[in-house]
Amino acid sequence: MSYIIKSDQIYYDRKLRPAAIQVKGTAIENVLLSGIPADGEVIDLTGYRVLPGLIDTHMHGGNGFDTMDCKEESIEGMSDYLATVGVTTFFPTTVTSSLERTKKAVETVANCKDRGVGGAKIAGIFLEGPYINKQMKGAHPEEFIVDISLEHIKEVMEAARGNVRTVAIAPEKPGAVETIEYLKEHGVTVAIGHSNATYDETQAAIKAGARACIHIYNAMRPLHHREPGILGASLTTDGFATELICDGIHVHPRSMEIVTRCKHPEDVILITDCMCAGGMPDGKYYLGELPTVVENGVARTEEGALAGSTLKLIQGVKNTVDLIGVPFETAIRYATENPARQLDVFEKTGSLDTGKAADIIAIDDDYHVVFTMIDGKIVMDKR
Repeated sequence: MSYIIKSDQIYYDRKLRPAAIQVKGTAIENVLLSGIPADGEVIDLTGYRVLPGLIDTHMHGGNGFDTMDCKEESIEGMSDYLATVGVTTFFPTTVTSSLERTKKAVETVANCKDRGVGGAKIAGIFLEGPYINKQMKGAHPEEFIVDISLEHIKEVMEAARGNVRTVAIAPEKPGAVETIEYLKEHGVTVAIGHSNATYDETQAAIKAGARACIHIYNAMRPLHHREPGILGASLTTDGFATELICDGIHVHPRSMEIVTRCKHPEDVILITDCMCAGGMPDGKYYLGELPTVVENGVARTEEGALAGSTLKLIQGVKNTVDLIGVPFETAIRYATENPARQLDVFEKTGSLDTGKAADIIAIDDDYHVVFTMIDGKIVMDKR
């Protein structure tokens, strides 16, 4: 199928401008800054901002489903939900659990990725836990947190059939540096988080190949003038990516602003850390095996710790603009180009460049997603 998508506000070359996108089959064939080709069905999105599909690199669930359900229908349900909120590519994320359940979860995701899903595409798996620090466990069950073991990691990676793209590591744990080096050699991104690491321990991990900080500020020691820790290392290390949950709950807006002032625009990645209650009413839910309560859209464990979020990624973009004052064109990079580069899928998606997948969304002035196209297929049109 061929389409011509036109609008007065197409995000191309990091700017909003009048243009037309020529879609043929699953890919973008051309982007025209003047004139409209004669061939193809015209989709007139004038008045809407047309953007690359959003990429959520760290999300546990949504629409009542969780990665740790270990059910293909749950991954399918997450995929369908994400497409309705503008996400076209995602990385189903595990939470700390037993080895057997973790293996089952990643095997299930791999099965869905192999056969394809109906909504947002699966680009890989984020293994968050169990190689974390019990002191900074957050909503991860302490009984399943383990020492770092290559044998353990290899078992999980084998079950995932090469689809593990990111592994969370607490760099102060014994064997961390050697494991980071091993994972880097095998093309797996290491992210630091749920950790009490010092600045020096963090820098050693970065030197070994760690590339990102998980949900900055959360589940790490606070900044101290004599011990900057992960927070200080992340804020001052160029080329080291920083995940940010921009819901105004996990991180105060002025703390979010510090991140955007300290980091280069290419080093900030918006995530949701969304759990199964995303898109659902308040009530009782689970994050993996952990009971949670959602009140006013805020998910907490029964002990009161934050348990992921119910955030939509497009709302995170809006908050970045409204709460911090980041220009819209930069905020969109945080949720498209930057995660695509970080997880090495930018050659396929993350921008509206010729030859890339036709992963295209449109939003209105209130940031409501009204149109989603994935691989050249219209999966939602609410105009």
